Amino acid sequence: FLQPQDIAGRNLQAGLVVLSACDFSGSSKTAFDLSTRFPGEFLQAGAGAVIASLWSTGDQAAAEFWPRFYRTLMTTPDVADALAATKRSYLTDSSQRDNTAWAAFQLYID
Repeated sequence: FLQPQDIAGRNLQAGLVVLSACDFSGSSKTAFDLSTRFPGEFLQAGAGAVIASLWSTGDQAAAEFWPRFYRTLMTTPDVADALAATKRSYLTDSSQRDNTAWAAFQLYID
């Protein structure tokens, strides 16, 4: 299992790190501390942006979300804009209105 301390001190040249299907565990005062510490380590190591799921979305939801996100990212190269557009697409797609898995994905930038 990858731990935050495994990232500390590394020199990453990644524009985007995606953390999906994560289970944040450990000792922390709040669940928010746990879920932000890990992305924070990637940012400090040089990643330009990190997208992490705040809760488990399940395999099916992730398998639908990530291709949609990457298709959007190809035409909208700003990660924040691409993520927002992908999330909005779930709200406007009537076949996806009951799918709230998109809300789990949070962007962290430095």
